[in-house]
Amino acid sequence: LTSELPVEGQDYVFKMECLLRPSYDLSSYEPVSVKVPEKQAVSSKDVTAYLDNMSKELATWENDPSATQVERGSHVSLNLDSTLDGKPFPQLTGRHVPYLVGSGQLGDEFDDQLVGMAPRERKEYGLSLPMPAEDGSINYQVVQVKVQIDEIQHSVPAVIDDGWVMKNLPEAQTLLGLRSKVRTMLERQADEAGNRDRGVLRCRGLLLRAERDDERDRLPVLELRAFVDVLPDDDALGLVAVFIRDARLGVQLRKLRLG
Repeated sequence: LTSELPVEGQDYVFKMECLLRPSYDLSSYEPVSVKVPEKQAVSSKDVTAYLDNMSKELATWENDPSATQVERGSHVSLNLDSTLDGKPFPQLTGRHVPYLVGSGQLGDEFDDQLVGMAPRERKEYGLSLPMPAEDGSINYQVVQVKVQIDEIQHSVPAVIDDGWVMKNLPEAQTLLGLRSKVRTMLERQADEAGNRDRGVLRCRGLLLRAERDDERDRLPVLELRAFVDVLPDDDALGLVAVFIRDARLGVQLRKLRLG
């Protein structure tokens, strides 16, 4: 394709090259045998690790009285007032706005201004921000920002105990009940992963039988072997069938699904 944009009322001419999909033969139609890794039992440590991660994900941010100045990586609460051409700029205005310094979410220039500030300190400066124009282009304009560090915060993990369970997951009733539910979930996930591994191994074994004399045509097979690793079992088997285009493969696929 050319880099020129199409013009209304004029023909748009381009040249396209397509590679024809090769046809493959299977070297064998015997059932595929695979060796599946031994299933690992879910341990109490696994359950505890899951709940520890859950506690961190449910953490809240609270004022850190020991923090004296903002650093890159600091989690802060900001009070912001901003104007553009003397008019309020709501996109950068708010109270108790959470922000991770150094994230680049509002640009490096914004983060640089925050580094070194102390709790309750105020600062005013001009911040150059990209603004979309009516023609679709991007123009940079200066926004006047007044910022105050409301708080420098630290993460407080959630305490998952009987009280927390009764309030948030009453169906589990107690922490012991929650641990039981987590164990059941992890065991189910392990079973699903095992089924997934078996499906992938069977698809890869089947693809090894796709024969083609032309060395160039072996690359799609290798690419497909990597692709089936991220597909659900039945989708991967279906993709293999379409790729190889062999009617007799339907019998083999049924055996794979039942095996």
